[in-house]
Amino acid sequence: FPTRRSSDLVAVLALLKEVGASKKFSCLIEGESLLNDGTCMVLLGISAELVKGNSLGPVTIASNFLQLTIGGTILGILSGAISAFWIKKIFNDEVLVVNITLITCYLLYFVCENVDLGIKVSGIIALVSLGLFMAAFGKTRISAESEHSVHTFWRYIVYACETTIFLIAGVMVGIKVFLGESTPGAHPIEGIDFIKLLGLYICMTFVRFVAISIFMPILRTKGYGLTWDEVSTFLLIS
Repeated sequence: FPTRRSSDLVAVLALLKEVGASKKFSCLIEGESLLNDGTCMVLLGISAELVKGNSLGPVTIASNFLQLTIGGTILGILSGAISAFWIKKIFNDEVLVVNITLITCYLLYFVCENVDLGIKVSGIIALVSLGLFMAAFGKTRISAESEHSVHTFWRYIVYACETTIFLIAGVMVGIKVFLGESTPGAHPIEGIDFIKLLGLYICMTFVRFVAISIFMPILRTKGYGLTWDEVSTFLLIS
């Protein structure tokens, strides 16, 4: 099941495939990126409200964060359960199975982002939750005959979306940076900004290392397992 993937992850996974990295390691990096992207989008939404001048206290910020994350997780699991129920009712019809997975994904995102549910819900977190649920429980509901078609369909969708993201990013960089065109009122990119970007990269890598080090006893024994060699490789290429 696809969820939002950052363009840098695409390059990292392609590099891992070229060097023959294990599937376990690739799954670890992809999962970390998915959770990072979802959490960052939640924090971006809260930060945008602060930038707009809306006064948000610590309690309000914490409440919004919990609503976006927990609400999205619950809604994603609920959608996954409904999707798995209907897939189980289908016998050897890959077209209907593909339709259910497609409709579930995009209907879930639309509802989370555009329908007033009484609380704020993150569509990206909901999709990540849906993907994890389907991988753990819903995949067993798909017949062996339909599984190949579903996998091929979603591989193409992911490829098309990733290619589109790279094209749009390249066009935006060309227009706004190299051609010197920018949004009215925006500050132009200067040399000092590249130094700040390097500093930000170093800080992010250090924070990741600290976070992984704290949870290393758990990461080493739970789930896929993790070694320090894999940690160092992950920090270097990501």
